[in-house]
Amino acid sequence: MEDPATDESSGFAFKRLNLSSRILIGLSAGIACGLFFGEYCAWLSVVGEAFIDLLQMTILPYITAALILNIGKLSADQARRLAGHAGLVLLVLWAVAGVALVVAPLAFPAFEHGSFFSSTMVQPPDEFDPVGLYIPRNPFHSLANNVVPAVVLFSICIGVALIGVERKQGLIDLLEVVCEALTRVSTFVVKLTPYGIFAIAAAAAGTMTLEELGKIHAYLVVYTAVGLVLALWVLPLLVASVTPFSYRQVVTASRDAMVTAFATGKLFVVLPLLIDATRVLFQKLERDQREVEDAASVLVPLAYPFPSVGKLLALLFIPFGAWFVGSPLAGQQIPMLFGTGLLSLFGSPLAAIPFLLDLFRLPADLFNLVVMSGVWSTRISDAVGAMHLFAFSVLASCAMAGMVQIRWRQLAAVGLSVGAVALLVLGGVRMHLGSVMRGAADEPAPIDAMTYRRSQAPHTVLDHASPNPVPLGEGQSRLARIKESGVIRVGFDPEALPFAYFNAAGELVGFDVEMAHRLALELGVAIEFVPFHLETLADQLEEDHFDVAMGGVVATFNLLETAVIAMSGIEVTGALVVRDHLRGNVGTLEAIRALDHPKFGVVGYPWISSRFHEWLPNVELVVIAENHEFFKGEAGDVMALVTIAETGAAWTVRYPDFHVVVPDGVDVKGQLAYPIGGGDLAFRSYVERWAILVREDGTADELHEHWILGGGARIRGPRWSVIRDVLHWVE
Repeated sequence: MEDPATDESSGFAFKRLNLSSRILIGLSAGIACGLFFGEYCAWLSVVGEAFIDLLQMTILPYITAALILNIGKLSADQARRLAGHAGLVLLVLWAVAGVALVVAPLAFPAFEHGSFFSSTMVQPPDEFDPVGLYIPRNPFHSLANNVVPAVVLFSICIGVALIGVERKQGLIDLLEVVCEALTRVSTFVVKLTPYGIFAIAAAAAGTMTLEELGKIHAYLVVYTAVGLVLALWVLPLLVASVTPFSYRQVVTASRDAMVTAFATGKLFVVLPLLIDATRVLFQKLERDQREVEDAASVLVPLAYPFPSVGKLLALLFIPFGAWFVGSPLAGQQIPMLFGTGLLSLFGSPLAAIPFLLDLFRLPADLFNLVVMSGVWSTRISDAVGAMHLFAFSVLASCAMAGMVQIRWRQLAAVGLSVGAVALLVLGGVRMHLGSVMRGAADEPAPIDAMTYRRSQAPHTVLDHASPNPVPLGEGQSRLARIKESGVIRVGFDPEALPFAYFNAAGELVGFDVEMAHRLALELGVAIEFVPFHLETLADQLEEDHFDVAMGGVVATFNLLETAVIAMSGIEVTGALVVRDHLRGNVGTLEAIRALDHPKFGVVGYPWISSRFHEWLPNVELVVIAENHEFFKGEAGDVMALVTIAETGAAWTVRYPDFHVVVPDGVDVKGQLAYPIGGGDLAFRSYVERWAILVREDGTADELHEHWILGGGARIRGPRWSVIRDVLHWVE
């Protein structure tokens, strides 16, 4: 019979570890599992989401009850002291974040790089609504929709009002019971953290591509380095230098909350852990600290809606973006960035960053890097945010109790040590980035690396246009000729990105090009691609150069007069393309009308230019032969290019200093069309029915995501994994 002690050590050793150790084991095991099984771990994301939902289940009710309870218990004098000390501590922590923002960009070496395609180029950022964010018009709506600042303000108001209520003890007792019950539920869920983290890590490690990580390598390295220095060195040393607690005590007490926040990517869920950690820390003092311990229940949720040092790290993306496009921020711009960013980050970073990109005249398409980096940067931010809340709670509590003692020598030593660590870390990061990113500027734009999503029909691409060598017979339809000859001739415009263009490998690719392959495969024939230009399209159709034109052609009344058109059912939007720093000048009709005789270039699309001219008679329209003339600066003093948003966005992939703008007040819609040669109504009917079928079976949506939304710029094929690429157990 086995020794029970031995059995316990082998079967329950994991449970006997502290929470941080178990979380790290779960995280490591999840990463290993994801790397081993790859995309087979994707289903675990459902388990991870369920765990996150469980963690969030009690947080908002707990914040509401805890704030009302702990503020309501205060006396008027205690409340005044709390507000004064907390405000001062928050300003100090914000100052620390400001210094970090000044120093961190020094880690970026001299480097220039382009941007990449994203549909967010044509989507306006969400407006920051401070009233809706902080004023609880309907507290129940705020609770139901997780509007934390509004819930906090509502709770503070009720708590403050409760201070002067004489018969409040009954409610106080009830809220204490509610808080205890919510804490028990939260404690139970937290025990599941290692298992939830395993699922989250496995799903992320199994699906995130190395290509995606490589694109944001510099930002993630600097962001991580700065975050670690702040969370593990600067903030703990700041607390230790002015309070009775040692550096080791501060780090040990906050460790579980930081690890949990990092692993879950949710600062919200560790608020109870931070409150308990503050209480445990003060219990180490040999004196009655009941009042100080209770203050933590108010301080932590009170500070949560305000921008933390971790949240302010998001501002680092602006210096990174400026460096990325080869226009580093000047030193005097950093204070402006910090001031405007601090106010903006009272809302979501996803709303603040587009505003700041525009303010500093940076390419709006950089915003997609924020989304891509969110998997990692959010976790670093939340870990730093956890330390921020803990440091805030301890410093403010000590200030209230008169335990803050500024030791100037120790502070000077801390400053020197922090400076030395920052110099070593940022210098090392700069050297690392300089070595690994050398030569990256010569890489082609992602859109030029895109290729076919599906199989191709046999095809040839002609260098010049000419009539079909197989003339139509007497009374013969085009569909009959195509089937008899085994070839369909398709017209394409080589500058109609992303509908038809030549990629870096010299292949003719694009949305309409691949749609043409789908049509040819359905007919069981080969393709001859014949070039055309928009100004010669009608003549080439009349001269039988091709059976159908498929290359970013938009239906117009002028085209209807000269050809029959098969409608694709795919909508496009008229837009302008300008240099990034000029987008504010064309953002609205009023702004454009205020310009002094601006010139807009036009390459085809007469329907768009005529509509723009109706609204903007002060604009002079200049005909440009090719799109690239505008982007290469060969179009003279032309300020903007009139085009469709889908084409303009694709061109900005090659030229990231430009931006697509759909001015407010302008609503120009059109539809992609496939003009048919010779007025062949039967063939038009066939193409239209085929277009309906490919939309209904999902093919059109798949190709739209691939070519127009930029999905094809991302890695294709199964993700690398040990089980597939090393052991070859699966295909």
